[in-house]
Amino acid sequence: MADTLIKKGQSLYYFQKDSGLELDFLIRYKGECVPVEVKAKTADQKKEEYKEAISLLKKGYAIRDVAKLTGKAISTIQRVKKEFC
Repeated sequence: MADTLIKKGQSLYYFQKDSGLELDFLIRYKGECVPVEVKAKTADQKKEEYKEAISLLKKGYAIRDVAKLTGKAISTIQRVKKEFC
């Protein structure tokens, strides 16, 4: 996530209170500070989320066709194929 925000020209800030409350990133957007929370998914969660795409890829469908059928970006389907197929 950080690399994507930096590539878009964002300066990244991190915030943590003594109580332990933290914000993963603070970015400036339209002149205001906006908190950005980042959540990581487990491999099982990703597999469940992309099970339709994985099934189609394993049946031999082309990446472009899987993207159209599932409504996902081609780059997402390429990543799914590399990770799960």
